[in-house]
Amino acid sequence: MEFKFAQTPISESELAIVEAQWGARLPEKLRATILAHNGAAILSSSTSYTIDSLISFSPHDEINIYEVLSFLAQQRRENLLPFGLDLNGNLFCLENRPSIAEPGVVLFDDVTFEITRLNDTFSDFWACFKST
Repeated sequence: MEFKFAQTPISESELAIVEAQWGARLPEKLRATILAHNGAAILSSSTSYTIDSLISFSPHDEINIYEVLSFLAQQRRENLLPFGLDLNGNLFCLENRPSIAEPGVVLFDDVTFEITRLNDTFSDFWACFKST
């Protein structure tokens, strides 16, 4: 994947705060991507999905994980952790399922508030994207 225009860098400890709030650790590939490219635009896409940008995990950026988590809590979607936006502003989210080791990936529609399951695991979702 190719990334451009990363926002405010974050530390492991800042990422751990978000994970504690959500109640689960992020998949390692996503953690590494956020730490290296926080809030960046993504220039790669898969045959199935296009992520426009990562959501910033820094509270210092205009659109950030804390604002989006607050919005999702208002929709009673506390089990979702957004990590990216599609071209229409819909949210790519991890779905915390305590009985399953790795979170699945869903798309949260920001207009209808409907959820579409995309992959059973983050690994399967990430494998859809070509490495560059």
